[in-house]
Amino acid sequence: MFIFTRHIFILAIVLLMGMVVSRDVLAQCSTLADDGSFDCAAFTASDAGSGEGQCTAEEYQQSICKTESGCTYNCVNPAGATGAYQFMDYTRPDHCGASTGLPCVSRAAFANCPALQDAYFDDFNKKNWEYLKTECNAEEVIGTVINGMEITQSCMMAAAHLGGKGGACNYIRSAGSANPDDGATSLSQYCDKHGGQDKGGLEVFTSGDDCDVLPEEEEEDPEIPPVAACGKGPGVAVCDMPACSIGTPTGFCVPVTPTPPPSDDDEDDDEEHDEDEHDEDVCETDGVPYELQGGGAQNGMPTTGTLTCDNLDQICTSPDGVELDIPNKLLQDIISIQGCMQGKGYSAETLYLNSCSRTKEGDFGRGYTEVTDSQHWHGTAMDFSFSGVGTAGIDDLHACANTERDSHGHGGVGQYGSGFPYIHYDIREGTANW
Repeated sequence: MFIFTRHIFILAIVLLMGMVVSRDVLAQCSTLADDGSFDCAAFTASDAGSGEGQCTAEEYQQSICKTESGCTYNCVNPAGATGAYQFMDYTRPDHCGASTGLPCVSRAAFANCPALQDAYFDDFNKKNWEYLKTECNAEEVIGTVINGMEITQSCMMAAAHLGGKGGACNYIRSAGSANPDDGATSLSQYCDKHGGQDKGGLEVFTSGDDCDVLPEEEEEDPEIPPVAACGKGPGVAVCDMPACSIGTPTGFCVPVTPTPPPSDDDEDDDEEHDEDEHDEDVCETDGVPYELQGGGAQNGMPTTGTLTCDNLDQICTSPDGVELDIPNKLLQDIISIQGCMQGKGYSAETLYLNSCSRTKEGDFGRGYTEVTDSQHWHGTAMDFSFSGVGTAGIDDLHACANTERDSHGHGGVGQYGSGFPYIHYDIREGTANW
């Protein structure tokens, strides 16, 4: 196994040429004498070689290098893959030079400098994750199920390590059908080994001031000290005074200014606002036949039936058992998209629901900590398709979803790829499209 950064067809060529070797052969790696062309000690003592600012988490780093080489830094296999992470000669130039600030060295020098290998591996992982996010919407794919396995960040990153970032995207877009192997291990097997659902995913990146792979954590609201006038006193329950109110981050009471009674104009505005809210959440459908698939089938709800406004919250219960308040508008839009597809000649009788509501706590509990926000957490998104659409009709489904979104002037539509059998649709206030 070795790091691969070219298109997936190169992997097939290498396989045909017999250049990829089995795990048993990888264990027979040879060593390479240092040619003296690079001062590894000086690099190791430098900022770039000390590990400062590197973002790859140790547990992911160890998991990969143990599989690749037994974490043997001076390891060269018969195909020329070098080092603890098995970089190929044509891969190393992608991670050195002016763009990275890392030195370009010979294979012998690389094999004899562990700090340089770690630095290359860190740059490799950063670039792979950025590519996966932008080219195949990796953050939204997390939590979906492919080949019976729940996808995690470390799963996708491991697939990119073995099959290249393009190969990992092809695996995702094809819903697992593009699943080549290196003669011993397939992408799905490597994905599972380094972060399948039974492991909950490995931590791939650390966070810190020098690491821009992960977003900075939001600062917690500062504690609001108790106000003496509202504190608990003899015979007085907390917040039992008219001038106090509950609801601060710490649960303490704070004084409030009494709200003046609304004027006639204010009452009219409130009535109009209430009517708008009612119109937004009105239900004008008898529902749609549904089938829960993939991640959608992990919440213990009936996997088939009719999805209606009455059972929408229940059927879309998150995998960790939390029932969110799903706006009826989401179902209304999905059914409108169904009509569009039927107008294009698709049967589209049954809604295939892959993912609906999830929770931040549930995602984080399963190791999906790299996602900063998701419309699924708000109960405003679905990953779905319809019967009779398949992967061949996914472009038409994406077009119908875009038409529906544009008719409202807001919302998000995502297409995971022409080989992925679902699209993403949400009713966010802004607009998004990918």
